[in-house]
Amino acid sequence: MRVEECSINDALIISHSKQKSREGRGNEERVAELREYNEGLQSELELDHLIFGGIADYLLPSSILHTVSALCTPIRFLTACEVITKMAERSSSPRALGHPEVSEKDLSIVGLDLKVYGLDEIKDSKLPVAVLIATHGRTGNLKHMIPFAQGVLGEVKGKERKRDLIIVTLDQRNHGERIKDEQANLSFDENPRHLIDMAATTTGGYQDVTLIIDFLAAYLFPAGEKVIEEFIAAGISLGGYVTWLTLREEPRVKTGINIVGLPFEALHYVLGPRAESFGLSFAPPTYPHSIKSILQGPIDLSSYKGKNILTLHGKDDTLVPYAKGQETIERIRDESGGNVEIWLQEETGHTCTPEMVRKTADWIWRYSLSGEEKGSNKKSAL
Repeated sequence: MRVEECSINDALIISHSKQKSREGRGNEERVAELREYNEGLQSELELDHLIFGGIADYLLPSSILHTVSALCTPIRFLTACEVITKMAERSSSPRALGHPEVSEKDLSIVGLDLKVYGLDEIKDSKLPVAVLIATHGRTGNLKHMIPFAQGVLGEVKGKERKRDLIIVTLDQRNHGERIKDEQANLSFDENPRHLIDMAATTTGGYQDVTLIIDFLAAYLFPAGEKVIEEFIAAGISLGGYVTWLTLREEPRVKTGINIVGLPFEALHYVLGPRAESFGLSFAPPTYPHSIKSILQGPIDLSSYKGKNILTLHGKDDTLVPYAKGQETIERIRDESGGNVEIWLQEETGHTCTPEMVRKTADWIWRYSLSGEEKGSNKKSAL
């Protein structure tokens, strides 16, 4: 294998080869095996797994994969954003679930740029509106949520409802068009400040969601053309942390869907072992005392009371393992008075799958569009 520039398929193979080499497999053997394996798979599905598969840890320009480089010289590794952007530009993403494209509108709230999906489709409707604010994962941007928005809107289209649905997406802090410091989005191997940056990005994400809730109606419907009755939060990976924090802190959000993220209170349980795996002590300066009260303060479970929360995880997720947040999530489910459903998908890693998109759409339909207001607390693993 000798290339001047990696193709998407090459990037996929190389990222997998790095991951598997950590399990003791030789890179040369793994590259050959995966090249043959990839030829028999739909590349769109594999790239979808790559998008939310810890790509920042496996594919970054400064993360030189030395053993693979020996097989691929000269080579330029695609950055995370390059791979994901090429994926997002393809209309056949499995997360779109085969649904057609939907209308989109650009909107800016004092410099916070948003995409609003589904407005044209409801322009003649007299129903009130529910708004889903959907947040992307680390190293992503708002473009990567296009298939997700398309899939969710397609799944609820045509059903009798008491509210219409639109979806709003945004670049997370220091992502997409808002990026100022690329290193701040990297993991501990290249950013010893990773915990601080993740905590700040999550907190900033929640603050952005609150700003949108405060002002979206005034920007979209300044003459009162439509009434926004409900706001919903959903997010993938980093966006999942934002969703959990929003559910805890924002009383106006009653329904939320987390995809492969964990409660903000569990962030240190995930990043502590990750820091130590890179030889860092999970103590100052990696974990400053000044933010311990933010991450490990008392949990007010009553803040989740009356909320409908769906949390979706890959059973084989090693980047953000469900087990790291299981105790916290089950306490919220059992003690808060909220309606919390936990779903683990078999043979699935850190990825947003088509099944997760369908479950997201169904949850929104049940609790925000059709009028059903409560359900039983339960856990299912499929």
